[in-house]
Amino acid sequence: MVLANVEEVKDDKITLNMEQPEHCEECDSLACAVAGRRKATVKKPLNMEIKPGDTLEVSPRKGIMWGTAFILFVLPLFFFSAGTYFGYNLKLLPLSAEMNGIISGAILLLISLPVIRHFGKKYTGDGETLEIKKVKSS
Repeated sequence: MVLANVEEVKDDKITLNMEQPEHCEECDSLACAVAGRRKATVKKPLNMEIKPGDTLEVSPRKGIMWGTAFILFVLPLFFFSAGTYFGYNLKLLPLSAEMNGIISGAILLLISLPVIRHFGKKYTGDGETLEIKKVKSS
């Protein structure tokens, strides 16, 4: 959970100035990453009247952590495993089967990076992935 002050409200977007908690300096979690930006523009919640000067509580939705963990850990592992399996069995290069597996696994692991980046964009705190609660009105 991070406290944020509303700086600007335009149409369906709000600009937030977030206060970074002290413990976020050593942490790389999604909540701290959101807070680490200090300023963010997110979609305005439909059910909430928000004005500049309001204080909001911003936190990632509960299911976001599982999605993020899958993208960061399981997807690269899957790409590496698939590359190793196919490289070992297909023998695409004139090397030993083990070297083919290692090289193919590394290549597919590198290919997974743009895929991770693409899917990771939906978890960057656009308002859909955040829970926003009003703490104090201006």
